[in-house]
Amino acid sequence: MILRTGVLPFEKSIEKIIMKNKNKNQVSVKGFTLVELLIAMAIFVMFTGIVIRSYADIVYTQRGTNEYRLLYSEARDIMDMFVNEFRENTVYFGDNVASKFNSGVSEITLISGDGRSASTYFLENGNLKVDQNIGCGREKKSITLNDERVEISGLSFYVTPAFDPYRAENSVFNSLAFHPKVTVFLKMKKDRYEIPFQTTVSLRNYAATPDIDITCIK
Repeated sequence: MILRTGVLPFEKSIEKIIMKNKNKNQVSVKGFTLVELLIAMAIFVMFTGIVIRSYADIVYTQRGTNEYRLLYSEARDIMDMFVNEFRENTVYFGDNVASKFNSGVSEITLISGDGRSASTYFLENGNLKVDQNIGCGREKKSITLNDERVEISGLSFYVTPAFDPYRAENSVFNSLAFHPKVTVFLKMKKDRYEIPFQTTVSLRNYAATPDIDITCIK
């Protein structure tokens, strides 16, 4: 009898099948290359930069909107106050000799109908203030009218005509034969924004400014 040594053909087939199945069951583990990591980091940094800039733009725009809203709200309150004050009182034209109302003044005094009280509006250190003299010295007080978050950067008053048209000595001048009106120019500032405002009010007083002692004004 002749004995053959070595691996039989069917044994080789079995080994191939076993190896094939073994390779299928093995999990292929593959890492990132340095180039792939750098590309991923670059994309992440770019995306993060876009998000941060977009957020910053939104915050900047929202802040600007809030500043505008505050300025317009404050201006509306101040102008409404001026309208009411001019309609309920009359302008103090002074000594009727010289007037700067035509070129604008930074301070104006209003007299009550009975001539016993006066309110002087003026600008001081970025604030709109009023000094009130009630009852000819009976009560004096100074009030800041604007919100502390807002700066008043400009204030001027124009009165037309520049002299009291209802005084007897002025009635002969045709240039003064108009009912007085006051134009208020107001400039307000908040951080990086500065906005001008304007309003014109016709006085409701149809008589000469009542005589008033100078001590009732100061």
